[in-house]
Amino acid sequence: MNITTIVEDAIRKVLEVPENHPLNEGLLENGINSLRFIQLVIELELQLDIEFSDEYLSEDNLSTITIEEFSNYIINNFGISNQG
Repeated sequence: MNITTIVEDAIRKVLEVPENHPLNEGLLENGINSLRFIQLVIELELQLDIEFSDEYLSEDNLSTITIEEFSNYIINNFGISNQG
């Protein structure tokens, strides 16, 4: 499973845009606000059977994190391989 693709698909689901909708690099640039960030986290927790730490869910992360960084966090902290 390709984590980046899963994250991108989850972003599109939360934003309610078509699956071919192009995404920008940063979460904020894609319209992910604090409420949508929580929705995104819940979506990914359910899909991947993981649980993000409360510390990671800070507003500071939301304002600076990119899709790639978010994907790498999942890979590195939950032992999920990034196979496409």
